[in-house]
Amino acid sequence: MVLTLSSARILEQLQKHRTVVPVEIFTLAKSKDPPTDALPRFLSVFTSNQRIGTLSKENYAGKLIDEWNNALAASDKKPEVVDIAPSISTFMAVKDDEELVGHLLRVHSAAKLTLGCRKRFGPPLTRP
Repeated sequence: MVLTLSSARILEQLQKHRTVVPVEIFTLAKSKDPPTDALPRFLSVFTSNQRIGTLSKENYAGKLIDEWNNALAASDKKPEVVDIAPSISTFMAVKDDEELVGHLLRVHSAAKLTLGCRKRFGPPLTRP
């Protein structure tokens, strides 16, 4: 992620914890400070991928976007850009009753399995 210093301070918590998707933060300099190498480093990481997911309906504008578009245009290697909006809409869609019942059954089974393992292999359960 290419972020301002204030945003980077907030989101660096994501970078500290090990997550399924690794997070790398590239911090931009304030307008009064000399520029950092955040954009070229991000471009290097960006172009090292074969495929990149994006929300293509979003339109961004500003100085940073112009710098980014110029840097990407000058780059020899460009990844394939794929619209991920359909995947996100499927994931976020309202579920029907059959899907919800299946999900609840899986959660219930996982809870019973966890409790069974805890009773059999863990220390005795005590009430406070």
